[in-house]
Amino acid sequence: GNQLLGEATVPLVEIASYGDVGSQKWCRLHAKNGGVGDLGEVEVTVAWVYDRKYARSAARLLAGAGALLSAAGGALVRRTQAAKVEEEDEDEARGEDAWMLAEEEEPPLKLTSKEQEEVDERRAAGVMVADRRLDELQNALDRRMERGDYQVQVHVIECRDLKGEDLSGLSDPYARLKVMGRVRKTRVIKKCTSCVFDETLYFNFADARPSAIAEANVEVAIFDHDVFGGHDLIGSCSFTAGAVHALEGHEVYREWR
Repeated sequence: GNQLLGEATVPLVEIASYGDVGSQKWCRLHAKNGGVGDLGEVEVTVAWVYDRKYARSAARLLAGAGALLSAAGGALVRRTQAAKVEEEDEDEARGEDAWMLAEEEEPPLKLTSKEQEEVDERRAAGVMVADRRLDELQNALDRRMERGDYQVQVHVIECRDLKGEDLSGLSDPYARLKVMGRVRKTRVIKKCTSCVFDETLYFNFADARPSAIAEANVEVAIFDHDVFGGHDLIGSCSFTAGAVHALEGHEVYREWR
């Protein structure tokens, strides 16, 4: 059978806010039942299209809305005269959709400049509400974590103003990173208190549980390397992987600790 590669949803309130023009956008694909993952994107154009079959119902709704707004002191639409009924052919009247040919299209509603301005303002407000709601939904989707394969990347950029552990007042620093029991180290830089590592260390976890990743700590420790004896700890800091995942882009970017 056919295999689902991914699916996307577009709220109708967003499409309605763009009017007859509709909306063209790229949508991120997600797994069935809202699962997340790198499934790609699909570009779609969605618009509300006028259907003559429902012309009468639409005209009545608009007329009713106009009457309510008029009673409130600010009518946005005006009633239009009913369209003349065309003569039906007897054979066509027997068809299933013959009633669709019984009436002409309702003439378009004519709005004053003030009414049109109010409609435009309402449409712009609708777009803002739809965009805000979409951002909230996308953020909630991005923060979700499911069981699967994860990779933690730590880019150790530089250190500055480190404590000198040697008699010379300098150190031989290197960074040691620990994530869920796994350890990675940078190279050692000799005789300094400020240095640039510019190294990226990777930690791969297959079929990891969301709770394990969310609660895991990313521990960064800076040591002074000694040829003889133990290495002296200069200082350390840590991050919670779940908190980092919840940030925009799932990363902490160029932040001093």
